[in-house]
Amino acid sequence: MKSRFVQTSLLLVLAAALTACSNKPSQQPAQQNPAPSPAAAASSSAAGKDSLVVAMTADEGTLDPAVTMDNAAWKITYPTYERLVEYNGASTEVKPGLAKEWKVSPDGLTWTFILNEGHKFADGTPVDAQAVKFTFDRILKIAKGPVDVFGVIQDIKVQDPNTVVFTLKKNFPPFLSTLAANYGGIVNPKVMEHESNGDLGQNYLASHTMGSGPYQLAEWKKGEYLKLELNPNSAGKPALKTVYFKIVADSSAQRLQLEKAISTSRKASRSSS
Repeated sequence: MKSRFVQTSLLLVLAAALTACSNKPSQQPAQQNPAPSPAAAASSSAAGKDSLVVAMTADEGTLDPAVTMDNAAWKITYPTYERLVEYNGASTEVKPGLAKEWKVSPDGLTWTFILNEGHKFADGTPVDAQAVKFTFDRILKIAKGPVDVFGVIQDIKVQDPNTVVFTLKKNFPPFLSTLAANYGGIVNPKVMEHESNGDLGQNYLASHTMGSGPYQLAEWKKGEYLKLELNPNSAGKPALKTVYFKIVADSSAQRLQLEKAISTSRKASRSSS
């Protein structure tokens, strides 16, 4: 198994791959994703069969989607959770995610989402409307970073196992696109089994993941690396089975290791041809 070392910015290649592998129906016109940079393309094509190594300059803080607003945490939370809607590749347009369709009332206050069936959390628990309600109720109760975005929510009701209805306090046109952000990740309600002193599972989710994304956090060695492995129950089937986020504080060291990895890959390719 070959591994490749890429700089943090090249995570966009992984994100694009996850989008491509999700096999979710789209009800909006697809937009062509911009071509990756030459460096990204080279790293992507040269990156071994089933493993990827991504460099990060610093360790993560909390990974709880209801708490973090840190772009660094997005590297871990985005591929380990799913959202009602997803960004369409590198664009800011959204496409169906856990929700296969949705509608909004004429006054913009009521949003109804119909969920796809068959999505499961990493432990095999189905993702249903109750899990969606739990996730956003939890965000509102924790009242940290993401509540600044979702504080516009007045009420959330489960209409049936596959239908959830949001009522907003006021018309908020960007509501749909905010649901595609990393803090919109749907959390397994079983996180409450890990609740400590009424924290709604914050301490546990600071260093664990409980989502339905293509990956799950398998190991975190502070100051060294985070390791993602496939979620065996995910609806998406990525080609990459393992993703390492290695802590390399110095950008020059990141570049040197990237160049070394690419050189090694080319030599291996020539020797096998």
